[in-house]
Amino acid sequence: MRKRHPERARIESACCAICGRRVAGSELHLDHSHAMHKLRGYLCRECNVGLGMFKDSQKLLSNAIKYLDWYDMLHRES
Repeated sequence: MRKRHPERARIESACCAICGRRVAGSELHLDHSHAMHKLRGYLCRECNVGLGMFKDSQKLLSNAIKYLDWYDMLHRES
């Protein structure tokens, strides 16, 4: 019988650190900081790509949240 690596067994069915969606270990992406060259955690494909699209920038992500909040506020009032 083939022995599994303990880390692989731990993530075989885990949740994305951002959205919380449960995904199979083979679908998890090991996220890392490009600036600090350090591992951060496991993400689903969509969240991993999303961070990349925002260039891992907290400022851009914060601006996106403000934009979504602004849009929601406008449409609650109408």
